Amino acid sequence: MALFKVSIKQSGQYNGCKVEKGMEVEVPYNGFAHNMTGTVQGQELIVTAFQRKYGLNIKPIMGVWVSYLDIKQM
Repeated sequence: MALFKVSIKQSGQYNGCKVEKGMEVEVPYNGFAHNMTGTVQGQELIVTAFQRKYGLNIKPIMGVWVSYLDIKQM
């Protein structure tokens, strides 16, 4: 299992969800970085990590904002 750092590349607001550039979380994932946002499991891990760290539900913006996420393997 690899550990990935997921960070927001650009500040913005969509569907009442406001994110700021530089927000980041660490997510363990059994796959590749490019597959993380393309799978339901990967998206749920990211959403859960942001909820846990920031109290922010980013699920409404996952489909639209995927290009604003920077995902790097640690």
